[in-house]
Amino acid sequence: MPEKTYTTPLAKKLGAKPGAEVVGDDVEIELIRHDPGPSEPDLAMFETLADVLRELDPEGIPVPLLQVGVTDGRFFSRLGIQTYGFLPMRLPPDFAFLGLIHAADERIPAEALDFGTDAIYRVLQRLA
Repeated sequence: MPEKTYTTPLAKKLGAKPGAEVVGDDVEIELIRHDPGPSEPDLAMFETLADVLRELDPEGIPVPLLQVGVTDGRFFSRLGIQTYGFLPMRLPPDFAFLGLIHAADERIPAEALDFGTDAIYRVLQRLA
């Protein structure tokens, strides 16, 4: 069966690596395990997180995002603990973040790490 490769213009623009390969219509998917997360997103802390981001980057626009993926947050949700994927970074416009995240050469600029550290520190100060 011939392989096909799909790469969208958006994926290329965002720096994603091409090569999503499809092997055909006769592939079966079996769900072996499912660890559900919270049934509804809890945005109670969103304004606090957004306020910190607006302080550090007045031109930035904080936007809540529901992303497909798996984190350890699903285990905390069983205990009634809300988790947030708060990953504050100010990246250069030409930085190919989606092509580098979880890649063998994953990296971010040191300035982005400084920005994120400052943001998380400010959030923790407000929660103390």
